[in-house]
Amino acid sequence: MRTSRLLALLAPVALVACFESKSDDDDDDGSSDTDGGGWDVGADDSGFTGSTDDGTGTDGTDTDTDTDTDGTETTHGDPWFPTFMLVEARMGFARGGLTEYSVDGEPVPNYFGLRLVDDEWSGADDTGNYCLVYWEQARLTDTTGCPDCYDGFQWEVDTSGGALTSGWCDDLDPTTWGDDIGETLADYHWEHGFRPLDGAGNEDDVRDAYYDYWDEYGDKFMAHSVAISGEWYDINTAFAYEVEGDEVIVDSDGGASLIPVEGLEDAPPTAYYTTSWFYGFSL
Repeated sequence: MRTSRLLALLAPVALVACFESKSDDDDDDGSSDTDGGGWDVGADDSGFTGSTDDGTGTDGTDTDTDTDTDGTETTHGDPWFPTFMLVEARMGFARGGLTEYSVDGEPVPNYFGLRLVDDEWSGADDTGNYCLVYWEQARLTDTTGCPDCYDGFQWEVDTSGGALTSGWCDDLDPTTWGDDIGETLADYHWEHGFRPLDGAGNEDDVRDAYYDYWDEYGDKFMAHSVAISGEWYDINTAFAYEVEGDEVIVDSDGGASLIPVEGLEDAPPTAYYTTSWFYGFSL
């Protein structure tokens, strides 16, 4: 088995170009479907969604806040070999403490997830070609490995409750991924946090990708930083949604409002945080 070295040599790879080549038909013009400062938001059977009209973000990345299990193919019948790994997280906070929010009465999840995909995967709406491994986050353990993360907004990933999975996880090659993909990935001591985009390792690429829309959205971007066995990467973009009481604010058009974060020394203590894929790891 190669699992002990599986992630040792990973390096982040820009996602935007990959999505352009895989799914050129995606609506990735960067426009918002509402004028509420964010992407469309609505509740469905699986929880919370925050997306453009095709279910992807403005660069072709997933801004859905559910775990994309609806209509998922659970197997394709043959050993399956993913080629790319994405990271995602959804976290709700009230006065800095972890809490659960709802949209129209439907609870939205707090979780950290790893999404393995292959070269045929076309994005968030693809019901196959991926394996999502995720851990619900019911408690927070602070960490200090990310000096540029907002104070109190970096944590060890709690894997103690065991992993949940979706997609083609049962078809992974056990000689590479082990008999239990959740246990295999949990061994790598994951940490993550939110930080200002200013000075982040992915800042220049994010600004380039969203250049035409920066005047409208530029002050809403944060970076999402992730550590694998102590090695930190500024891998995703992240956003903070406004909340009121225990609900994410949704207007009459189904739009959610993003909180401006540019120039803030501290992260908004009360908000629903989502990440959007930007970089990933080539396997």
